[in-house]
Amino acid sequence: MCLKNDRVLGVKNGSLGTVSSVSRDSMRVTLDGKEQRQVRFDLRDYGSIEYGYAATVHKAQGATVDRAFVLATPGMDRHLAYVSMTRHREQATLYAGNDHFRNFEALKERLSRARPKDTALDYAQRRGLEPAVKPGGEAKEREANQRREQDRDPIERFKEAQREFIKVAGRFDLDSDAKLRAAELRKELKSAAEEISGAARLMRAAERAEIVDQVKSLAREKQPGLSKGGDFELER
Repeated sequence: MCLKNDRVLGVKNGSLGTVSSVSRDSMRVTLDGKEQRQVRFDLRDYGSIEYGYAATVHKAQGATVDRAFVLATPGMDRHLAYVSMTRHREQATLYAGNDHFRNFEALKERLSRARPKDTALDYAQRRGLEPAVKPGGEAKEREANQRREQDRDPIERFKEAQREFIKVAGRFDLDSDAKLRAAELRKELKSAAEEISGAARLMRAAERAEIVDQVKSLAREKQPGLSKGGDFELER
């Protein structure tokens, strides 16, 4: 699987292919599709590749395959479920683990939920900017925000905050806004880590997601600091 767009090679983020030949410095790949086009590249020039036996729902958008095998996760909603279950020509099979869904009803409820996209107000609130609210509506707004935050899977919350922290961590020495956002993200990471570490099921899920070491480190922190390295390593 290609992980980066490259106009010269004619590949996109998410393009799939079969390795035809490989050497220490180069690789030849036959891309999926009717044309079965071959591309050859030096790994020094293009090394953004990964095993292609599985893809995220976002990378699978627009793809069509004979058979699709979908793994349900707590972070999915009706929109992701629809995309993942409509990639096939002949058959789609959905898999779900008992560690994430206690029964079939729980699976249906999770994959049927609506989750609206973020708005400008969501980002304003993250930066401490209070939007104008009608008199008497502050309490309802806070309750709605709390319910929305609690509904999010802590593993997904942790990974999302982790990805954003990596982006801003290199800038906060020169950018006061980035420094503020990095501090907020550390709090979000610690909050999610404490929730994950309190449940064996979530810790198993964190181990599968390869973030268990970061979760344990943050959960043990008493006073999280703000440093580029810190005493834990973020997953890249």
